Amino acid sequence: MAENQKKIFERCGIETSIKYIETYDSEEIRKVLDELVSSEGVNPESVVLLANAATKYTVEVIHTWLKEAGGKSYYYVPDGRVFEFGGKYLFEIKENILEAEDFINLAGFELIRYTDFDSYMERDQKERLLQLYTSLIREKIFCALQSQDKKTERNLEERKRQEKDILKNAFESFYRSRNKNKDFTNDGTPLEFLTFELLRKTELFSEVLANIEIQSKEGLKNEIDVVAVKENTLFYFSCKKRKNLKDEHLHRVASLS
Repeated sequence: MAENQKKIFERCGIETSIKYIETYDSEEIRKVLDELVSSEGVNPESVVLLANAATKYTVEVIHTWLKEAGGKSYYYVPDGRVFEFGGKYLFEIKENILEAEDFINLAGFELIRYTDFDSYMERDQKERLLQLYTSLIREKIFCALQSQDKKTERNLEERKRQEKDILKNAFESFYRSRNKNKDFTNDGTPLEFLTFELLRKTELFSEVLANIEIQSKEGLKNEIDVVAVKENTLFYFSCKKRKNLKDEHLHRVASLS
């Protein structure tokens, strides 16, 4: 975790070093802090402790040490507000500092790839495709299996065939380098594209990525359908073309959250 945080600080141009301490040993914590003063010339009065993701006991020991030495201790919450330890509100961080990759790195993963829809389609093509999906949803053709209408098996199969033909034509250029016999109605990319474009159109998010592959240091890979960043908060979207979610889908969302 510390190495991942260091990477993010340095990406923002902040020089960073790491000190390891025994989190539940107050004497050890104070010893490390004293060495910062004696060996590295740190002036406690110029130090600010910005606490959040840390052991509460460790934070309390550092806060007490800083208070005795004339330093300051602040605490921030996920929505960007920063408080003094006594609870006094100080300010709010509104700038979009963090990117999706920062959150992925903090979780101990590397961003391997994501789909750049802009490189596959021109703006007018994307607009036409988005309009197509909107009309398909309105007509309950897109994601036909989710339709709540009581249709006979024959009619349902016919609607699935219509959807497949439309999506195949719309995505022909997108999938040109892939398997041309791909079953687009069973593939999640169209739904990911729709979610991705609708999120971007809101202009509420500083960054939106889709069809993401991440990998841990141990080589374990996982996929995320769509993520978006708003005011330094990560939002995660799992796209499923089902009326009823299975337990395995809920467990997957929980494991990536």
